[in-house]
Amino acid sequence: MRMSLQIKPLDPIMARDGRPFGMTPGARAHSMNTVSSSTVSGTIRTLLAKQLSDPELQRQLYHFDGLTVRGPIHFWGDMPYFPYPEDMDWNEDGKQITIHAIRPVKPSDNEGFWGIGPDSRFDGDKLWPPEEIRSRKKSNKRPAFISGSLLTKWLCNESLPAEAIKAAPSWESIHQSWSRSDADKEVEVPPFLAPFEHDLRTHVAIDAEKGRAKDQALFSTDSLVIPSQISLHSVILSDTVPADTRVHAIHPLGGKNRLAHFSSVPESPWWQCPTEIHNSLHGQKYIKLMLATPAYFAKGWLPGWLDEQLESKDTFHQNVKLRLRWACLPNWIPISGYSFNKHEKPVRRMVPAGSVYFFEVIDGDPAELANHKWLTSVSDDNRRHEASDREDGFGLALWGNWQPASQSI
Repeated sequence: MRMSLQIKPLDPIMARDGRPFGMTPGARAHSMNTVSSSTVSGTIRTLLAKQLSDPELQRQLYHFDGLTVRGPIHFWGDMPYFPYPEDMDWNEDGKQITIHAIRPVKPSDNEGFWGIGPDSRFDGDKLWPPEEIRSRKKSNKRPAFISGSLLTKWLCNESLPAEAIKAAPSWESIHQSWSRSDADKEVEVPPFLAPFEHDLRTHVAIDAEKGRAKDQALFSTDSLVIPSQISLHSVILSDTVPADTRVHAIHPLGGKNRLAHFSSVPESPWWQCPTEIHNSLHGQKYIKLMLATPAYFAKGWLPGWLDEQLESKDTFHQNVKLRLRWACLPNWIPISGYSFNKHEKPVRRMVPAGSVYFFEVIDGDPAELANHKWLTSVSDDNRRHEASDREDGFGLALWGNWQPASQSI
């Protein structure tokens, strides 16, 4: 069974990060900038378990632990928005915005590159250095999301349209105009989206016996405000859920029982690789992997399906062999989740969404990756006994092509 779900938050969503939150006076519960895959997948499993559980059949929550959920992907109408790619350098000179592609440089035969070392962050001369960037002022107003139509051009190694780059500042004004009271207002779909705003609220703990506020018990919560035009989409894959299952319910999402509306919708064609990207990958020597959701790798930033020579193993794909050449990565992000069985809240360090890995194709046609590994998980298996990060939707892959920069080292 394959089912597509649309999630429209009705309240600001508390999507906690990994920082502790206790009974300390003045404590603040921080939220992430997006809703994590595990938060959405756990909620969907609980929702389906409540809807489908039958006491006579003894179908309990654990029957839905292995249910595979891919997502979430942000949508504005029919247009998806993906995390801003880390290889897209956003610069600003006055009011003019320019975008430059960060690309590795292929060393010539007479020169090489030595990294930090085999036991540190990078592996010696196995990786290529990035193109040197000079006289570019990075903008502090970099968007958080890029539309699917623009990302398609970027993954096809095409230049973005000048009118789209010129219209880029409009996402900030559109973001400022969002509010819960004007949900029906028609706004042109922008090329980029700004980071979502946060809603900060102050609370006081109540003494249950006295029925009044506790002394020195003020605390605050930080929640994510997802505009009414934006919805989250996920795809469910399961052999245990009946094919005729339909969802139409209001259910809590995240912390503090904040509500969201869940409904079954036709699956978007974006869950399959666009034809333009598939054709651009055919026969390419250099391809790149972009993460649509954060990924867990057992080796930290390095995927476990790469060997010591940074080449892909047969377990990743039997017909396509890749060699890592470079990666554009920001700092790791913490992802945690509470285990009711162990009463633990383990925190894992994950590679953020939008990270880009550059590969050289050693063997095979990379177009096969577009057929079989588009928006599927490339995360490693972890050591949890519950549903793994792959089933939660972490590490969803987008594929594109690139060419080494011509600049010499």
